[in-house]
Amino acid sequence: MDILALVQNNPQLFNEDACREIKPKKYIYRQGDPAEWLYFLVEGAVRIVRINFDGEEEVLSYLIAPNIVGIHNVFKADETEKAQISIISETACRYYKVSCARLKQQKNYSDLLEAILITLGEQSREYRNIAVHCLENRSANAVCEMLLNFSEYVDGRLVVNKWFKYIDLANYLKINISTVSRIIRKLKENGIIQIEEKRILIMDEIVLRNYAAGMKMED
Repeated sequence: MDILALVQNNPQLFNEDACREIKPKKYIYRQGDPAEWLYFLVEGAVRIVRINFDGEEEVLSYLIAPNIVGIHNVFKADETEKAQISIISETACRYYKVSCARLKQQKNYSDLLEAILITLGEQSREYRNIAVHCLENRSANAVCEMLLNFSEYVDGRLVVNKWFKYIDLANYLKINISTVSRIIRKLKENGIIQIEEKRILIMDEIVLRNYAAGMKMED
């Protein structure tokens, strides 16, 4: 689903009043805030977290633009329901903040809802793939999946901007940082990726996708 086209084609929703810009490491919204808004991320990357029963912050996922954040707010059963997660900007972000109530009032709500559901399906697939790799101790496959999730096409080539640190991947995947470093080094040695100062170039997209799909990476 082309979220940027969705934004461009619905100026009644996505206008200057709805547009927000935020610096890195800032809360877009917090767990416990009213679950009234939907956030259409057009630039940047965010971290989705929640406070667990031990009072610790747990990373649930990362999302990069273009994307939709807070989708669960559209389907809440209770109007007084509070947000169950927090959204934190990892980089400078630009997004459109649209109330769920106003969204449902649009004449083309069915088209907007279709776009939301497609995005939800894509996010769920990414979460599932990562979870399966982690449960089955397939660290290399999980790291490859994360690289693909973080990538975007630039001049016809997949590129991963290095807004994250290896420790972030390690903590999210619940593996040792040395394991992440070893996997990244192996991908580089095999010519699958090329590491630059501020980005990672994906040189062999087919092989990386095969690894993300579960193919074993040879030691």
